[in-house]
Amino acid sequence: VLVGGEFNPPMSVNDTDESTMPPAEWVETAERHASDRLRQSVTVTDAWSGFYAVTDSRVPYVLRTNDTVHATGFSGHGIMQAPAVGELVVRLLTDRPLPVNPDALRPSRDSRPTDIQF
Repeated sequence: VLVGGEFNPPMSVNDTDESTMPPAEWVETAERHASDRLRQSVTVTDAWSGFYAVTDSRVPYVLRTNDTVHATGFSGHGIMQAPAVGELVVRLLTDRPLPVNPDALRPSRDSRPTDIQF
C-alpha cells in the first residue's frame, strides 16, 4: 500500500540534502489515518520525502547572468513548460528578443502569481 502526504520540514533542514526521513510524529499520524481509513492496523515500514522546489509565485525563474542561463523552480512542471522555456533559453543565449517580459521571470520580481503566456 502506498500512502502519500505532505511533510514540510523546518527551514533548518539542510536544503542541499535531496531527501529527509519524515519525523516520527508524521509517521504516527499517517499510520493512524491509514488505519482509520482501512479499518485495520497499518504500519509504515519505509518512508521517503523529498523537497519540492517551488518559487513564491509558482512561476519558474528564467534569466541570464553573464554566460549562464538559469531555468529553475518548475516543481515537477518542467516537462510541460520545456518547449517554451527551451525557446527562452536559446533566445537568452543568442541575445535575441524574448516573447515575454523578462522581468516577470526574474527572482527579484513581485512574488504575486503571474500569468505568463508563451
